[in-house]
Amino acid sequence: MGPKVIFGIIVVVIIAVTLVIFTLLKGARDSSPAGKPKNAVEETLDVKKNIAVENIVNDPLVYEGLTMEVESEINDWNTKKSFSLFKQTQGGVFNSGRGARLIVINKKDFRLPANTTGKEVGLGEIIPVHIRGKVAILTKSELEKALGVDLDSSEFALDDSQLEKWEIGAVLLADTVEKL
Repeated sequence: MGPKVIFGIIVVVIIAVTLVIFTLLKGARDSSPAGKPKNAVEETLDVKKNIAVENIVNDPLVYEGLTMEVESEINDWNTKKSFSLFKQTQGGVFNSGRGARLIVINKKDFRLPANTTGKEVGLGEIIPVHIRGKVAILTKSELEKALGVDLDSSEFALDDSQLEKWEIGAVLLADTVEKL
């Protein structure tokens, strides 16, 4: 054997050892904790915990009674314990589309921003939020009861929310509302 052959063998051995070490390190880094295998379905579920506002509004029967998580921006405040999430959909003239509006009703009144701490949402803030709550389909009278207001009152007519036109629709009864 000549020096060129020996040099070639050494290069091949170094490359093979490097590949084996790289493969072992990659396998150790990718293994799931506690020996639990992780497949594509589990990874997808980890990433997609939030449901789109338009999905709840467009298919309320699918989500009714289920606890959902939503991330969106508050678009309008309806009462001291209620706000709207509005997602514009594509299409229509000038790409205006139509919108998907979801009413979020908190268990208690929101406090003024000066009186909040941490991730607590302040009354009137127009900010991105993370909400966890149960989807319900409410008629106008059920919505009035949940909000604690008469939607046809002259006082409520001062609000620009247009909830007085409500007949039936999906709402999210919030357990938690946090700033993003």
